Amino acid sequence: MAWDSQQKAVLGAVVTLINEYPSGFRELQVWLVGGRDLKRWMKPGMAILEDFARAHGCSEMTGGLRKGWLRLAAGFRETGITLAKAL
Repeated sequence: MAWDSQQKAVLGAVVTLINEYPSGFRELQVWLVGGRDLKRWMKPGMAILEDFARAHGCSEMTGGLRKGWLRLAAGFRETGITLAKAL
């Protein structure tokens, strides 16, 4: 959670999931991200997530985010797309 201590308000939150595969490969999946003033907390928040992932034996971080995130998420690469169908 990104917290503004001066305003005593939440700026944003991230929901993650650690996936472990039969091969032993572990990844931290960034599942949901929401909030405001993203440019203000994205960089320090990403450093915290990376440290958390390493501490839990993850060798990669992933996320099914929209393409615009590539501008903000330094070091990430596009590896595919997510398809969705309304039912």
